[in-house]
Order: sequence, then C-alpha cells, then structure tokens
Amino acid sequence: MCERYALPEQVAAEREFVPSQAWWKFATRFNVAPHQYVPAIRLHGEQSEAVMMRWGLIPSWAEGKLAGEPPRCIESDRIEVSTAHREPWLNGQRCILPIAGFYVWHMPSARYRQPCFVRLIARSVFGVAGIWDRS
Repeated sequence: MCERYALPEQVAAEREFVPSQAWWKFATRFNVAPHQYVPAIRLHGEQSEAVMMRWGLIPSWAEGKLAGEPPRCIESDRIEVSTAHREPWLNGQRCILPIAGFYVWHMPSARYRQPCFVRLIARSVFGVAGIWDRS
C-alpha cells in the first residue's frame, strides 16, 4: 500500500462503514507510520466490529517477535506463497483500514524523494484492504 497515511475523523469513518460494534477511539492524524495502532474494521461472528490494531503484520507463529522489520504490504499475486501472509489470508482474517489518504513517494529529475498525497476528491474517507493475525 504505502509507507505513510492519514487517518480521517472517527465520526466520518463510523458514518462511512457503520460498524455494529465500535471498540475504537482515535483522532485525525496526517502521518501514520508502521508499528502505530490504527483503526480497522473486521468481522467478528456475523457482525462487523471497529477495533484498534497495530500496523505491521506479525504472524501468530512468530509469538510477538520478528527478526527484522514486519512486512507492511505485499503484492496480491504473492499473498498465497508468503509464509507470513498465507495463513491469515486463507483463514479469512481480513479487515478494512479507513483512511483519508496516503503518501506516495516519487523521484523527480532533481533526484530527491518527493511525497505526494493521494486522496479522493468527493469523499473524506475510504478503505483499503488488510489482513490481520493474533500474535
């Protein structure tokens, strides 16, 4: 997905996704980084629940400790062969991350990294797909 993103207002996220149970509490932020706690919507039984989760997948077999950096994103064609992502994917442990926008870095001709903020014009919040695991 991205290296950094922006969180919408909690009220806007609840209005857009209408979770059955809202266990989260968050404020608007414009520089969300990996390893921070972020809002997510997942299914619990037959109902949706809004919870806070740590960004950066640590698979259950790692028992909370990974050597190195946890993966932030994966290409969709590699998800079923990845040792970290395969099991949560096949078990249906999917979620939606409500975001206001995200940053994409590009290299202009001056040879420095330039951030560009990507957002929807007509909406203040949208969702991106994620997977989760208990660790």
